[in-house]
Amino acid sequence: MGLSCTDDWRVIDLPGSFITVTNLNQFTLNGDGFAARMEMTLVAPDHGGDSDLIAMGELIEQAISGVRSLGGAIESIELNQQVTPPHGGKAPASTMTFTLFYDMENEE
Repeated sequence: MGLSCTDDWRVIDLPGSFITVTNLNQFTLNGDGFAARMEMTLVAPDHGGDSDLIAMGELIEQAISGVRSLGGAIESIELNQQVTPPHGGKAPASTMTFTLFYDMENEE
């Protein structure tokens, strides 16, 4: 089972995540490559207590694995956050900041 992810927080499925690109930098001289700094907000359903911690831990493990499989560099993971999902209420969340490197010349 993979981590559900969207670029539109209004359509997030719980448990899941949404990504925001925050910065593009490190452009190559020929313009074919760059680095994209991103924030992935991981959101778990609010079941209370230990089940929240377990669900968030599983989401973080999946996110780390996914970012590493893409060759990304993880900068930080902010814990102990809350978000308001589209259906209302509050849900536990964490935000992972990471960078992915793109080479458009060799992209398939």
